[in-house]
Amino acid sequence: MIGLSSTTAAMLYLALTIAVLMGIWISHHYRSRHRKVVTESQNLRICEYCLSPYLGDISKAVTKCPACQCFNKK
Repeated sequence: MIGLSSTTAAMLYLALTIAVLMGIWISHHYRSRHRKVVTESQNLRICEYCLSPYLGDISKAVTKCPACQCFNKK
């Protein structure tokens, strides 16, 4: 059997812990770099009448303000 001192055992434990944490960090880093960017389906609009901001659908040319119920163009 191999004899280990308490200092050597502690150093091996710390080295293995740091190696595992670095491996997890590197794998997370490379996985997050390859994610696709998802475009939003809504954008921020400001009502022409009451000037309150709201989220409106990008595909619609005319949206309705939730605060004053007025219709707004793009």
